[in-house]
Amino acid sequence: MEKYEEEGHRPSSRTLNLIRETAEPIYTSLTTEGLPTAKGAYSAVNFAGPDASKQYSADDLRALGFSEVPWEGFDPRPIVDCKGRIVAVIAGQPRDPSYSAACMEVHDDILREGQTANFRKNCHGRRGGFPAVNVGISYGKGQKVPSRLQNGVLAGIINRLVGSEAVRRMASYASASYNLWAPRLHRHYEEHLSVLYEKLPHLRPNFPRSIFPCATFNFGGNVWTFKHRDIMNCPYGWCAITALGRFDHRRGAHLILWELKLFIQFPHGATVFIPSATITHSNTPPAEGDSRTSFTQFLAGGILRWVDNGFRTEKEMARQDPAAHAEMQKRKATRWEMGLGLLSTLDEILEPIAP
Repeated sequence: MEKYEEEGHRPSSRTLNLIRETAEPIYTSLTTEGLPTAKGAYSAVNFAGPDASKQYSADDLRALGFSEVPWEGFDPRPIVDCKGRIVAVIAGQPRDPSYSAACMEVHDDILREGQTANFRKNCHGRRGGFPAVNVGISYGKGQKVPSRLQNGVLAGIINRLVGSEAVRRMASYASASYNLWAPRLHRHYEEHLSVLYEKLPHLRPNFPRSIFPCATFNFGGNVWTFKHRDIMNCPYGWCAITALGRFDHRRGAHLILWELKLFIQFPHGATVFIPSATITHSNTPPAEGDSRTSFTQFLAGGILRWVDNGFRTEKEMARQDPAAHAEMQKRKATRWEMGLGLLSTLDEILEPIAP
């Protein structure tokens, strides 16, 4: 996978077949069509549960009827809905000790940089009680055009992390793995982002070999998230999450997927893909004395809307071209269905390729 991303071509049929041979699916009864997307499928519906910040242990989850997924963080496991679509993947990591070491280097860098930062404004949010800093290209909250996030006094810290070869390696692996498991989604992102970068050439992605335009570094050493959905992310797209740190993944820091009633062991260095806008997710806390950070990559759904609207807001489109705006409103009714059609089926991905 890493070689593919470095050289810019598909992995060999032998490599793909080896990945497929080790990929044991996780079957679920999820009806993906029923997930809570907003009209137009550029954003999702917010989660407002009264117990969002409650801590859950593995025993608590078992008592609620959840199933634990043991995982050592290497062999990939696609998560499949009731129609055979791959809706998420616990993708793993390369079986290369230098990759795990690079991920640990990132963890240590996040801890060290976090100690020098003033995180008073970033420590507590709806996702958890830890500092989190976004970097990259976003769109929303009244913006008229997509723009690069400004990190203010934290810019030096974030620029050092983004420029790290270890972080770049991690980011490019996630992008290559995304292309393997969801090639139509990856192409959909690429088609929209390539014209965005043409239209706004001053915007550049965080990483030269990653499809994702935005990322988050989660600081603090005790990173576990509350029950939440990232509703501004592309609802049918996937967020890449990489776990980092010195922790026992069997004792804590599981990934909880609430609609699927699964809690998944999530080791250091491993990457998973989930539709973070529409599937409610959280973590069990790391075990006492353990240290955990994380790194995520994603795409704001608003960027897709801005491109689809002809590089303008909906209000601008309605004023400048009422006919095109009316047609766009019609397409919103089927856009969620279109997005789900970009997901791969298990048969498509696991079918062996002739050498």
